[in-house]
Amino acid sequence: MMKAQNRRTGFSLIEMLVAVAVIVALAAILIPTTHTILVNARQAKGANQLRQLGVALQCYSQENKQTYPPVAVDSVPWDRQALQAYLGVYGSNTIPALDGGGNAESTDDWKVRRAYSAGGGMFGLTKWNEAVNTSIPRSVLTIENLNDAVLLFDARVTWHGLCRDGTNWSRFSSDVENASVDGNKYIDYRHNGEAQFLFADMHVEAMTPGDVAAKFTDRKIYEGTK
Repeated sequence: MMKAQNRRTGFSLIEMLVAVAVIVALAAILIPTTHTILVNARQAKGANQLRQLGVALQCYSQENKQTYPPVAVDSVPWDRQALQAYLGVYGSNTIPALDGGGNAESTDDWKVRRAYSAGGGMFGLTKWNEAVNTSIPRSVLTIENLNDAVLLFDARVTWHGLCRDGTNWSRFSSDVENASVDGNKYIDYRHNGEAQFLFADMHVEAMTPGDVAAKFTDRKIYEGTK
């Protein structure tokens, strides 16, 4: 009688161990899959937000003599307030449609600022036909090669960061030349090693550090003046 009971207990322990092994195996399969799904969802959300910003920039330019809001330095930041009418705003400092795609690095609560920086395609042109982040508004008509000129990109931003002042080439170029995620100061490769860029032709492109280094071999490409 005792032997039969022991055999039954031993059998149930084996069943339990098998069940645990199955659960562990399923977890090993499902956890990476779930992570991939979440990463893809954040990336899709971020791309959609960039497109919303692109539409807002287009609407703004159509009502402002084909110019974008100026990107400025020092005490005159890029006036994102100009885009609020086209995005839908609730409250004084919140743009609910834009929350950084989920895992942007930030130290403040501005929804646009925390995720994106103005790229060279937004910079005003000087008399030398160089795009610089000044208070000069950029005419859409001056942008060449719309599919290469950067309007906005996923940025690593602090309160006094790049989304407030834009990103001049002298700072940005060090990240462009760095074909590794490590050591980047301005581009935020937050989507599983990729950053997303909104170009002047309104397409969004996810790029690795290697892709960026290969594409932006000249500041004029990034700025839309070549």
